[in-house]
Amino acid sequence: MTAESFLGVFGWLSTFLPAGIYGAYAALWLLALWGIRHGVLVRRTWPPERAILVLAPLVILVLVVYANLTFIAPQGRYFFPALVALSLAFTFGLAELPRPIGPPAVIVAPLFLLAVNAFSLVLVVASFVRN
Repeated sequence: MTAESFLGVFGWLSTFLPAGIYGAYAALWLLALWGIRHGVLVRRTWPPERAILVLAPLVILVLVVYANLTFIAPQGRYFFPALVALSLAFTFGLAELPRPIGPPAVIVAPLFLLAVNAFSLVLVVASFVRN
């Protein structure tokens, strides 16, 4: 629920995105994490300043786990303070992917995000018009 609500759950948890969109987000994040690993361990192209970007989401993750253990509220908005760091790490990770995968991923990811935002707007408007 925390991951879904971070990506897109609307209307007080009454309108969810299709499961395939959450799966596509997961696939993009796995690619980005693979790129981060490739940049840090294989190519060794990540300067310390870039590596620090990984710390902010990890600190927020610890705080979210603590919040969920002490108060039952699995809400993705708790990750919003790390949104900029997550976005940069995601982008740097995709840019570090090896040649056959990297350039298309850097082009496809923003197009996917734009399409999901447009779809989400239509989904939210349609769900509120129905209700």
